[in-house]
Amino acid sequence: MQKDAILGENAKKCIAEAETVYFEVDMDDMKEMMSALKAMKMKNGVTLKSLLSIEDYEKVKKYFSEIGQGMIFTVMQDFKPLMLSTMMQVKTLDCQKTIAMEQVIMKEAKLEKKVIEGLETLAYQASLFDSIPYELQAKQLLDVVNKVYDVNIETSRLVEAYKRQDLKAIEAIINDEQWRMDNYLELLIYKRNHNWVQKLHSILCSKAVFIAVGAGHLPGKQGLIELLREEGYSVSPVANQ
Repeated sequence: MQKDAILGENAKKCIAEAETVYFEVDMDDMKEMMSALKAMKMKNGVTLKSLLSIEDYEKVKKYFSEIGQGMIFTVMQDFKPLMLSTMMQVKTLDCQKTIAMEQVIMKEAKLEKKVIEGLETLAYQASLFDSIPYELQAKQLLDVVNKVYDVNIETSRLVEAYKRQDLKAIEAIINDEQWRMDNYLELLIYKRNHNWVQKLHSILCSKAVFIAVGAGHLPGKQGLIELLREEGYSVSPVANQ
């Protein structure tokens, strides 16, 4: 929700003092965003319709129509289901205005005239989903439609844990089996964390940077915080004020 996406003065100060702001991907590079469209599509001509029964497909189609995304659904028939699921979950949040924390940080970074960079590319992120069976992704999408779990409640749980800086609570949410992704955390989170730490070695020794990544990358023994500490970096929380 928009009311939750607020940068405290401490975070603003850190951005002001940084030379470069790093996101997971360079959100300011529209050329990269457009070039990644191909990687967002399923391989070998697979479509959502071929992954679901007629009844389930029509159910998903109707759901997209009900949330005002019928046209998007038609265009994205061959997109990886996890991408459809992510987009749909944002649209179904129980609030009038939604805004990503990345957008807030981006706005502040531009205000401070900072260089924007990405730790990886969007095409690489999208390619990871090829290692997760499309059928499983389609089931996860159907779970959202069938309201196997309440998107609003689960999102609120994650937001509140993040605001409390409660790493254990964030880790528990990320590891919850209901997302059907617990067997793919190595692929989606841990491996990427290790890659980022290696890249950050050369970055952190040369300039001051502000790094913004998803909350799921922070907790646990393979989270960015612990991995950076293992490499000898001093990592301490900044008060959210």
